[in-house]
Amino acid sequence: MIKYLFSNIDKVNGFNEQQIKYLSKDLKTCKSILFVPGDYDKEKYIIYKDKIIGWFENIDIIFKEKHLASLDGELKCYDAIFLMGGNPINQIEIINKINLKNIINKAKVVIGVSAGAINLSKEAIYFNDYNNKVEMYDGLGLTDINVYPHFDITNEYFVEEVKMVSRLKSLIALPNNSFIKIDDKQIEFIGDSFKIDKENIIKIN
Repeated sequence: MIKYLFSNIDKVNGFNEQQIKYLSKDLKTCKSILFVPGDYDKEKYIIYKDKIIGWFENIDIIFKEKHLASLDGELKCYDAIFLMGGNPINQIEIINKINLKNIINKAKVVIGVSAGAINLSKEAIYFNDYNNKVEMYDGLGLTDINVYPHFDITNEYFVEEVKMVSRLKSLIALPNNSFIKIDDKQIEFIGDSFKIDKENIIKIN
């Protein structure tokens, strides 16, 4: 299995140059894809799914089957799984309610974006802005890496938030244009990335 942990996808321009380079290679044999929403707003995520499909088609990645997971939908196996951004807690609830873990584990390629990247880890962690507390819960267990997306080293308030979370668990903080690729052979850090552990920040790429 190939796993991608994306911090972000540009909502206007779609995939950046490095994302295109990697996805064009690793998704070329994938014929089907399942999108997993990041929240319960189905209509919102149908629109988002269609936008992402358009970005794939712009780089000549064409899926014969493309579906959005829902609480009342039929389950089957897919070549690729795309865990969308949104609310990490709500996304993992959806995954658990419809027993998606086994289907995700059988995919050739799993892409997690923002909330989806957070949920790929064994024990997910992030700071919940809605209730002002750190959330820790069982993730999908596809990696031991805990990413912190949308990292901005120049944003002092956000840096302090990430440092606070790092007291509980070591993090890899990713700016919006950065991502991580994990396969059976190696872990690649594409773009700037920072290891933050016990409030200490080290630039690793």
